[in-house]
Amino acid sequence: MKKRTHKVKLLYVTLTCVILSCVFFRSENTKIKTVNSEYKRIKAFYPVKAGKYYFWCQSTGNQSDFDIYYSTTRNGKGKQIVSSTKKHSVYPYGYTDGKQLFYVTSLKKSSKSSTLHSINLSDRTKIKYVTDKSLFNITNVYGNNIFYETSENPEMNIKKVSLKKPYKVKTEIKDFLPCYLVNRSTRYLHGYGKVISERRLKVYDCKTGKLNNIASHVYTAQLKNKKLYYAVSKNNSDSMGMKTFIIYYCPQNGKGEKINIASLKAVNIGSIDFSSIYYDKIDKDQLPHHTYYYYNIKQKNPIRLHQKNLNDNYS
Repeated sequence: MKKRTHKVKLLYVTLTCVILSCVFFRSENTKIKTVNSEYKRIKAFYPVKAGKYYFWCQSTGNQSDFDIYYSTTRNGKGKQIVSSTKKHSVYPYGYTDGKQLFYVTSLKKSSKSSTLHSINLSDRTKIKYVTDKSLFNITNVYGNNIFYETSENPEMNIKKVSLKKPYKVKTEIKDFLPCYLVNRSTRYLHGYGKVISERRLKVYDCKTGKLNNIASHVYTAQLKNKKLYYAVSKNNSDSMGMKTFIIYYCPQNGKGEKINIASLKAVNIGSIDFSSIYYDKIDKDQLPHHTYYYYNIKQKNPIRLHQKNLNDNYS
């Protein structure tokens, strides 16, 4: 009887240990998922929703000083999370998943030095990650790293800092000017090489650290439904200001086949997606006006929309 009681106790202890282990590992995985949740890019004036809240940056009216606010409604009165002070300015951008906010400040006496911070929205705990004299912009939050843009004349580089102590910093990409195709964190960064005239489109994989070249002389690039659409200009502008554009799409990682979906003669290429392209051109019989067109990709049919004077801004 004693032996049986001992075996029951032993079995109970063993089961308890297994359950506690599962709870422990589950909590660890939950923490990792929080780090890997989707972050939204916030900017001046325009409210962006992340989690339960809307976030935006708002000018204090004093030169380049901004404060960051949040609200439960899009047009509601905001509560201040981060504010500029007499000693430092808050930059008009950041990244948040609704629980944690990453932002940048610079000392007013030394604008050449910027610091990357985070603040936890629930308990207002702040962390200072790195101070970098060349820090210019937060580029992405992915995995356990924050990627940020630096301006080290004449180079534009991307560095990453680990979210885990001791917050190590590493230069990831040299000569890279990011273009923000989406307003959220993603695995892939899209940008251009340092030679402006080449307009060489590149894709950087934040998970593998690999950089993939897509094409040169890219006029515009747009990311929609995980596909990268881009327009390549094939020649210089003619006497009427028009060029020939070849429109392609490929997977967002830049790998795989580049599909040619249209060839258009235009002044500007606007919105591109899987079914249509908006663009404007100058018709000889319609001078001095831009004529705006909708191009149906499947039917290969351009439809005239409306006109604007040549001096009007493109929209």
